[in-house]
Amino acid sequence: MSTTTTTTTPAPEDTVRIVVLPEFSMYMVEGRTQSYRMKMTVTEAENTVEVGPKAIFLRRRADLGQEVVDEFISVCSPWQMEHYPLDEPYEGDYYYRVDAIDLLFLSAGQRQEVFEDIQNDIDELVRSIKGLNDLEPQTPIVFEH
Repeated sequence: MSTTTTTTTPAPEDTVRIVVLPEFSMYMVEGRTQSYRMKMTVTEAENTVEVGPKAIFLRRRADLGQEVVDEFISVCSPWQMEHYPLDEPYEGDYYYRVDAIDLLFLSAGQRQEVFEDIQNDIDELVRSIKGLNDLEPQTPIVFEH
């Protein structure tokens, strides 16, 4: 088995960069079941947010009485990146951010479709943050007494 190590140089100050490592597997019991797995882990994030810059995946916690279920909702928006906490929801809330997701699918096609959707969503997040970082100076407002 060969191992490939990828190192990246730091992004320029005005560049927003997110690096994600996807991993795939498949498991089959002949004549019974077939499952496909996808794990995505953010390995680098630059110029996104100050707290938890790699935690771009939004999860929701549901209390079902005897068990608590956490589910992947989406790639975060810039607002969600700034407002939701890392790894656990705030008291009385349901949403939080993580830097990795691990999902199961019934078919390879379904997994591929979700993989492509998530890539598009991450690209949109990067473009959105970049756009929000490009502030345009306005006329100063003076307050005097």
